[in-house]
Amino acid sequence: MVLIGSDFHPSWQQVSWLDRRTGETGDAKLVHEAGAAEKFYRQFPAGSRVGMEATGNCQWFVELLNRLGHELWVGDAAKIRASDDRQQKHDKRDARLLLRLLAEERFPRIWTPSREEKDLRQLLIHRYKLVGVRTQVKNGLQHLAMNQGLLRKRRLWSAAGQKALCELPLASWASQRREDLLKMKTELDCQIALLDQAVLEAAEKNEKAKLLESIRPIALADTVRGQYAGYAQAEGVTAGSQTATFAAIKLYIDNWRWQGVPFFLRSGKQLADKTTEISIVFKRPPHSLFPLERGELLTPNALTLCIQPDEGMHLRFEAKLPGAGMKRQTVDMNMNYAQDFNGAPLPEAYERLLLDALQGDASLFTRADEVELAWKAIDPVICAWESGEVPLFFYETGSWGPYEATKFLGESRSWRGHCGDFDEA
Repeated sequence: MVLIGSDFHPSWQQVSWLDRRTGETGDAKLVHEAGAAEKFYRQFPAGSRVGMEATGNCQWFVELLNRLGHELWVGDAAKIRASDDRQQKHDKRDARLLLRLLAEERFPRIWTPSREEKDLRQLLIHRYKLVGVRTQVKNGLQHLAMNQGLLRKRRLWSAAGQKALCELPLASWASQRREDLLKMKTELDCQIALLDQAVLEAAEKNEKAKLLESIRPIALADTVRGQYAGYAQAEGVTAGSQTATFAAIKLYIDNWRWQGVPFFLRSGKQLADKTTEISIVFKRPPHSLFPLERGELLTPNALTLCIQPDEGMHLRFEAKLPGAGMKRQTVDMNMNYAQDFNGAPLPEAYERLLLDALQGDASLFTRADEVELAWKAIDPVICAWESGEVPLFFYETGSWGPYEATKFLGESRSWRGHCGDFDEA
């Protein structure tokens, strides 16, 4: 593999490269206007790795590397600079530093948006700028109205307010300004409405797919497969079947919001109860205001979303006991749809989906790219399970699965269930 450190500037870049296969190394200054960048990078085989500091105005360079099949790593500028003592900026030395960090596998790579994500950012910026222009236009109209004693504030934009604004007796140029500003406001309203719709559509279509795409490849050590006792003796099942009837998985989502947060999932047949719920366990604070015994830890707060069969929410948190002391107690807050809404019937899942289908609302439906990305995340695990790389554990019917599914959580965690009373499963 060829490694290249690039100290990038808008009109030129200083590069240092290393061919790991031959040991060849070198430096060069590439002037962008002369086409030196494309000529330089084209000489290296596809798959070469280029490292550069985070910078702007370089989309053409990103697309050039992508077209040539090279891999671009963008690094945290502050961490790169902190990795080397320097009195002043020196382009050749900076390029060599980037190369060294790549070669020593210490390059502080950061997440970078895709071309499509950058284009969506342009949509948001464009809308933001137009809203700013419209605000200036509306302020101008407000000043014209107030100058004539018409104080309507937000009501100036109602039908009655617009009528009163148009009927104000203004001098010639003030009248012309009013006409031009109203025309600009109408045009901006139409443009911003189209952009608002585009923003909503992009949000609905992309967020779930982007989340699935960010799932880190699942390590086999972070999976447990199980089978309930007696499954192999069931009618129609091959004797000695290795088919899993239980799965527990730990996964991570590599994006800025969920970085470092483990997600534990489990599902199975013949378990103690048929239920669907999500438990969010909050991190313990690094410092406690309450006095703790040696080795004692605060009980983490937890929010449970009960999807079915008893729809609702349950919040468990630590609260201070009334009085002057600093004692605490675990308290619970519950919301249950059936109890709190006097037993009002909730629509069945397919009732809502059928209604949405009739109304053309696809927000609750799974798109094809989401299905493909979900299978992309889980397929390697299924293949490994089928090849016997992960042992099959057995559990009794009516239990919550094999013991190994609890053991792999770690000592400080446990599965949670029974949304109403919050007993641990």
